[in-house]
Amino acid sequence: TRRPGYFAACRFRACSFFRLNRSNSVPDTIIRKRKIIEMDLYQVAKFLHVVLAVVWLGGGFILMLLGLRAARAGNRDDFLTVLRLVAFAGPRIFVPGSLAVLVLGLIMVWLAGWNWDAWVVMGLAGFVAAAGIGASKLGPASQAATRLAADGRLTEAETMGRTMLRFAKVEYVIQAAIVFAMVVKRSWSEIGTLSALAIVAALAILAILFAPKSTVNAA
Repeated sequence: TRRPGYFAACRFRACSFFRLNRSNSVPDTIIRKRKIIEMDLYQVAKFLHVVLAVVWLGGGFILMLLGLRAARAGNRDDFLTVLRLVAFAGPRIFVPGSLAVLVLGLIMVWLAGWNWDAWVVMGLAGFVAAAGIGASKLGPASQAATRLAADGRLTEAETMGRTMLRFAKVEYVIQAAIVFAMVVKRSWSEIGTLSALAIVAALAILAILFAPKSTVNAA
């Protein structure tokens, strides 16, 4: 069976959340107002979820493109500038933004009455993988590369930056898969689409990890 519509689910959640029922002791107008409040909470959560996702994914994507452009142009100064920007934005924008996206997404799942469908599980698994790459690779690498550049060890900073850029590509393949899963919302009975997506994403990640390494020269 397919999941109920989000409005019907919100109506059920509203009654459960506020512990109301349609007895004679509770006016229908109050119940309707409480339902509207619950639906409005979903809309607010959805709006914030989308806005913060745009900031998180869009901001990181722009930095990745700037890094790729500097690397391919052989511009050392621009490349190191991008690394500094990543080191600055990571703990101040991307980490809190990604956590807020996760929390708001879970709130939306609860308010809309969605169960642990395949797209929800895949989204959470993708978030864990992307967050793991960010926490273990991108964040520490950008901070270390910035320190190396400040100490004048530019070659080491560039090498670390190229490695970071490679893992940034992997992270964005995962994030693209998450966005696709969130849009199509496939259940376990429709797992074929998400399975194909996982295979394509895995092949793209392998191609990134085993692609020839580029070099960055002094500007």
